[in-house]
Amino acid sequence: MLTFDPPYAVVDGYTLLADSDDPRQWYALAPAPALAVAADGRPELSILQYLGGGAGTDRLAGAVVTLSTVLAIPDEVLVSLAAKLRDRLGADRVPAGARVSPALYDSGTVELLVLGESAAGGDAGPFEITFAGPGRASLGADNRAGFQLLADANAATLLAACLDAPDLPVLVVYRMQLTGLRPSLSIRVDADWSKVYSELGNRASLNVWYVAADVESMVTEALESSGITIDETVYGTGPEARDAAEKARKILLDWVIGRLFTPLVDPAAATANAIGRVVDDTVSSLTRAALPGLGYRLRAVSDDELRTMSARMDETVAERRELVPQGTLGGLLQHLRVDERGDERPTWAALRASLLSQLNLASFPRLEVAVGVEDRFAGDGVAEVTVELARVGDGGDLVDRQSFTFRDAATRRTYVVNLLGRAAPSLSHPYRWRAEVRFDPSGPMGAAAPVHVDWQDAATTELVVEPREAYQVPEVTVAAAPTFSWDQFPAVEVDLRHADAQGRTQHARLALGPDHPSGTWRFRAEAGPPAPYGYAITYHRPDDAGGPIAVPERDLVDTLLTVPDPLPRKRRLNVFVSLPWDRIITAFLQVRYDDDPNGIHIDEQLDLSPGTPYVRRDLPIAAGGPTTVGYRLTVLFTDGKLLEGSWRSTDDDRLVIDQRTVDTRAVSVRLVGGPLAAQHLREVHLKLEVADPVTGAVRASTEVVVDSANESRPLPPWDYLVGDPPAQGVRHRAVFLDDHGFPTTTPWATSASGLLVVSLRSRSVSG
Repeated sequence: MLTFDPPYAVVDGYTLLADSDDPRQWYALAPAPALAVAADGRPELSILQYLGGGAGTDRLAGAVVTLSTVLAIPDEVLVSLAAKLRDRLGADRVPAGARVSPALYDSGTVELLVLGESAAGGDAGPFEITFAGPGRASLGADNRAGFQLLADANAATLLAACLDAPDLPVLVVYRMQLTGLRPSLSIRVDADWSKVYSELGNRASLNVWYVAADVESMVTEALESSGITIDETVYGTGPEARDAAEKARKILLDWVIGRLFTPLVDPAAATANAIGRVVDDTVSSLTRAALPGLGYRLRAVSDDELRTMSARMDETVAERRELVPQGTLGGLLQHLRVDERGDERPTWAALRASLLSQLNLASFPRLEVAVGVEDRFAGDGVAEVTVELARVGDGGDLVDRQSFTFRDAATRRTYVVNLLGRAAPSLSHPYRWRAEVRFDPSGPMGAAAPVHVDWQDAATTELVVEPREAYQVPEVTVAAAPTFSWDQFPAVEVDLRHADAQGRTQHARLALGPDHPSGTWRFRAEAGPPAPYGYAITYHRPDDAGGPIAVPERDLVDTLLTVPDPLPRKRRLNVFVSLPWDRIITAFLQVRYDDDPNGIHIDEQLDLSPGTPYVRRDLPIAAGGPTTVGYRLTVLFTDGKLLEGSWRSTDDDRLVIDQRTVDTRAVSVRLVGGPLAAQHLREVHLKLEVADPVTGAVRASTEVVVDSANESRPLPPWDYLVGDPPAQGVRHRAVFLDDHGFPTTTPWATSASGLLVVSLRSRSVSG
């Protein structure tokens, strides 16, 4: 899974994030959107200007703008990033064969914003933001979004000017949600977030944009002033410990800013060169890595959100982060307008003419709007949606009112008003609309009172009403922590509930397990701030292991609920494997951990293979529990030999399984004082065996027999596996039979020598 472990590397302007499990897998974030390109190579942008605004047929009255954007990374760029990644970060962090893939987003919206000077001044800040058009990202390979909107004369002029000026403040803003793992740090945070937010409100206005350095300073001061307690557990006082503490503080600062502030490009620096341009570097803040030179504005955060904020920095949990890639409309056209030297391309004049066209309104005075509804009928239990449209008359009252009722998303209706003979209408807000949503009592979320969308201004020629503007359907993702102790708690039950203002309760029970560690729950709530819901967790385990653990019900607003591990402390075991696989059929490592007082018992087998030189296990242990882990190696060789090591134990977090574990040792035998007949001997029996250094059990043995038939030939050496732990000593015993069959036996002895000398004259063995 993607991890948000800082610092964030930036290569060729692309932010790269690592994978939590696979060190070869990396994910790239696109720094800025781009215009979508049609099959013929032309950008998907069209500006149709309407002429005839009342003072003559040549006066600009407005425009219809059609625009499609993408947030994608070309395949050739991914290949290039993979090639440069190892050089940038080093071989110790990026192994050979690294690959880079585009990051996949959970959800996202796209906005077309116009930044203009504020008439109010004062606390409103130097710029105000005009909402010019919404869109939704497709969440596919290119995260495509489309816009179609009507613009008034001023906006139409500005949009057309973007064709020639890259620095005009017309922004395409993607707001994308990305799920990843927040790294675990030795830091515990106790804070009254309502007090922190209040302190920030004393320092920052909701409508003012601040540069990143000022925001970091304000947050630091607010944390100190609100009495926040930060407990950092740093072992030692050396440079590594100080670096760990500083990293913890930076992650906490980035975490708070991401939840209480909204990022946007500084309007004063809203140029094609400033937006989407990232220098190669490593940055502690993910937002600043993806979009440098940005500004921040304090968010309006509800009390429910503040009550449910939790900085569990001491646990690895999955969380959603919002990224805001942005670009000016003129900047998206810059590569089509000029070449690498800054000279205008010969093809630009013809391309510009194809993007901008004009139409005289005098011959077509009518308003026509296609009306439809987003498909929320079956999924949300919507029975019907009634949409009413109207125009603002010359006297300010609503005229030309028409209502349409929809019971499915396939139906389309047309709102048409003949404007012949009317006073010139405003093209910025040619009509208004409102909607009523009724629910099906037999739907998946039960009965509910009708809800309404109040009158809204619109300027699009195609109106697709989103019923969820009148209500919300949060989708809660419930997922166990990535290193959850499933061997100790094989089943987890999560009860979720939400009660609306009428007292109706929606309830669900999710059962999680090692084969299905996550689930989702959707509920319907009133429109407005994110709706809170309650949840209670029961961790199931056998009675003889301590029985179930029940966590009382709590409230939460975040739609990502991470079920924490009851045993969050992990005893890490890193196994490094380097074996001669050309001689091995199969190999595995048994790992055992026992903590009787806390009822924790772990017994698992790690299968080893040539393609996995590194295996990591995080064993859940109780606070204050033992750290000793037992292990045993078993190897089957191609020649049929079986190495079955002894049980060993370690308190280290690193375990090396390499060539030494499976080496063979040769022991040679030499006869002296012969021949046999001269010493009145018939034959000699030499017994050799190797014992386990820990248990004393015999691992391997052989017997060498020498008689008159083979005494003249050299005796072959005896090979045995040294094993794990290594056995270097060889036990030996000899039996000398004389001519009459009477034996002389030497006592068992052990020798570490690679040569055993059998003396026929003295009837002895020496090493």
